[in-house]
Amino acid sequence: MEDEARLYRLNGIAHVAESIDDELFGELPPQNKVKQMTVYYTWFHDRFRVLPADASEETVRIYARAYIVMLLSSQLFADKNENRVHLRWLPYLASLDDLGRYSWGSAALAWLYRCLCRGTNRNVVNLAGALQLLQSWIFWRFPTLRPSGFHGFGFPLASRWVTYLPRNDAVGQRVVFARLLLDRLRVHDFVWEPYSSAEVAAVIHPEILVDEHRRLWTAITSLIYFAAIEWHQVDRVLPQFGGVQHLSQPALNIDWLHAKDGSGGDRWFPIYF
Repeated sequence: MEDEARLYRLNGIAHVAESIDDELFGELPPQNKVKQMTVYYTWFHDRFRVLPADASEETVRIYARAYIVMLLSSQLFADKNENRVHLRWLPYLASLDDLGRYSWGSAALAWLYRCLCRGTNRNVVNLAGALQLLQSWIFWRFPTLRPSGFHGFGFPLASRWVTYLPRNDAVGQRVVFARLLLDRLRVHDFVWEPYSSAEVAAVIHPEILVDEHRRLWTAITSLIYFAAIEWHQVDRVLPQFGGVQHLSQPALNIDWLHAKDGSGGDRWFPIYF
């Protein structure tokens, strides 16, 4: 129990040194690159930018861990500390062979849901989370908001927009135009089943659609990202899965969970929840 709490809290430079130097990255970042439970992104970028040509298998694993932790912190689970990498991932990177046992997709979705909930507060000006996932969801379902010229299909499906680079100028005009399109939205302007086309079926893995896996991604269950817990209420959007929408039950009230962010206290979150 004590070790679990220590891994989750990761307080102090002593534990950072033990985890990084002895197990994962082969050396300790300078103390000026460490802030509480994070390490500045620049240390990872400078230290692991180029893999040595004569790298041993262990060195390759070290560089792989560094790349993965940067990917997790800057893409899938991005927060507003864009210049720092959180060390909560260290226990999960100790064994690269075990990474596939975790449900990274559901965790990323839980974090995105939590960020969207926070984004509805009037005092919040920035949005975090896997925004590429959110953008892809919008483009697939709202044809009027979709950029033109992206007709190819690949897997993962979000890769369809990989070369999309919006211009930085006239941001205000684009926001006004997008709001106007949403105000004028009609029934046929929303695609309920964007992945039902033959083009999509040709590129996705067939096992995704078998009953065993379909029961998984249509389950009404909790999505967990450390102390952030969201609810996967697919019963309220059945048309997106090819079903007929019934009268939904009232949405599950999990406001008390939204107040939990893992800060403060010393309770190990899996046992507490």
